[in-house]
Amino acid sequence: MMNEIQLKYGCNPNQKPSRIFMEDGSGLPVTVLNGKPGYINFLDAFNGWQLVKELKQATGLPAATSFKHVSPAGAAVGLPLTDTLAKIYWVDDLGDLSPLACAYARARGADRMSSFGDFIALSDVCDEDTARLIKREVSDGVIAPGYTDKALELLRAKKKGGYNIIEIDPSYEPAPVERKQVYGITFEQGRNELDINAELLSNIVTQNKEVPDFALIDLKISLITLKYTQSNSVCYVKDGQAIGIGAGQQSRVHCTRLAGQKADNWYLRQAPQVLGLQFIDKLGRADRDNAIDVYIGEEYEDVLREGEWQQRFKVKPPVFTREEKRAWLDGNQNVTLGSDAFFPFSDNIERAHKSGVKYIAQPGGSVRDDLVIECCDKYQMVIFLADRKRTRQEWTDGIAELMHRIRAMDTDDLNEWITWFSNVIRKLNEDERSELITQLKEGDEKDMCSSFERLLNKEKAEGWKDGRAKGKAEDRAEAVIELLEDLGALSDSLKTCIMEQTDLELLKKWHKAAAKATSIEEFEQAVGLVQV
Repeated sequence: MMNEIQLKYGCNPNQKPSRIFMEDGSGLPVTVLNGKPGYINFLDAFNGWQLVKELKQATGLPAATSFKHVSPAGAAVGLPLTDTLAKIYWVDDLGDLSPLACAYARARGADRMSSFGDFIALSDVCDEDTARLIKREVSDGVIAPGYTDKALELLRAKKKGGYNIIEIDPSYEPAPVERKQVYGITFEQGRNELDINAELLSNIVTQNKEVPDFALIDLKISLITLKYTQSNSVCYVKDGQAIGIGAGQQSRVHCTRLAGQKADNWYLRQAPQVLGLQFIDKLGRADRDNAIDVYIGEEYEDVLREGEWQQRFKVKPPVFTREEKRAWLDGNQNVTLGSDAFFPFSDNIERAHKSGVKYIAQPGGSVRDDLVIECCDKYQMVIFLADRKRTRQEWTDGIAELMHRIRAMDTDDLNEWITWFSNVIRKLNEDERSELITQLKEGDEKDMCSSFERLLNKEKAEGWKDGRAKGKAEDRAEAVIELLEDLGALSDSLKTCIMEQTDLELLKKWHKAAAKATSIEEFEQAVGLVQV
């Protein structure tokens, strides 16, 4: 087993020398079966493998991802394809496909423009169906835990024998601490081992709390995909596949718009106007993808003007009008959306609604959480506060000493302590209290962590949403002042008026007004403090 592989160059041709290696001198967990993968190829391969491995663990289904430039262009699990999806993914001529092949068809097909020249990662042994599908697409390479003989034969014939084929040891587990260098300085951190599970998706804070099983699967796919996407990022998912990924944007709403437009394009490809396009016989799949992308966009004249449409279509298509597109997009419903950080403004929700989003998972913690949740309630959406910043290790470390003290208490003392604790963060019913006492007295650290997380989630769901306040008037007042200070300098009299207010409901209204205001004067007029 090799412990290093020499590469032609790094990210760019001028970055030499280049290699991948095991720092501890052990053997690499991968074998190159064909081709000569490059630096970016390996980055895509290793990130993609982590993604599909985790998708398989979370859903129990074969998974595939299509990576480009160190972010996924698509990711999916192996659910059967409808006739319409098979047609828009250009696989309707391949007959019934294996679950793994369906997963890659979905991962590649959701955003075919971005997936052109991708690096593929597969959760399962690559079978013949999947290899036949890969062989016909423009792709840089594939990583999988194994290949059937026929699949390997098909893939080795691709790119005149130069196609990159990597086999990875599925039992390999990396060290818990990872390092990288930037400008000669070493950064060190624990690996992102956050478990995307039902517990993480338990804190629903909207009025609508109805979540079907398919939405939970889609939310897991969304959040797992985001773990391996460059931040800032959001991910739209429907029916077991990502349909729009917005990666690496500096503005959260730009991520939401970018991913939303990709999700819209995915759905527009299924419209009768697009399915009915009559392409000339010699036009390849990539050129058809390009033509469709322009046809459903705002620059449709580029493929419909005289002299242009004849190069693509047998019959000139009618214009797919904006009104027709909007009417078709209104039929896209029950989409899920994940975000790798909180939504700072409700404009993200407004944009997501236009793409049929019904279920949202985001960490929360914005001073405007209440406005975001209010916007979700307006559209009967469901929103989860999935606090990915609070890791299991953090909980374990934080309560280790408390555990010893609690274990020393008798049941009566512990019940008295629980009474005090519940008064701080909300009342517990008798069943919750009994369960908590049992876990604190008899459970392990994981049980205790789970108990405290549920209590925190209960408080988050029912309490103040600014990420700091715990129901105290002074904290609410400070949150109002914090928002106003972003608008300009506050007078001492206004600060005093706000800090002396003890009406929690009134302070909540003031907080909403401060979040919406564009100036301090506008806030004062909105809440009637002009005379103060």
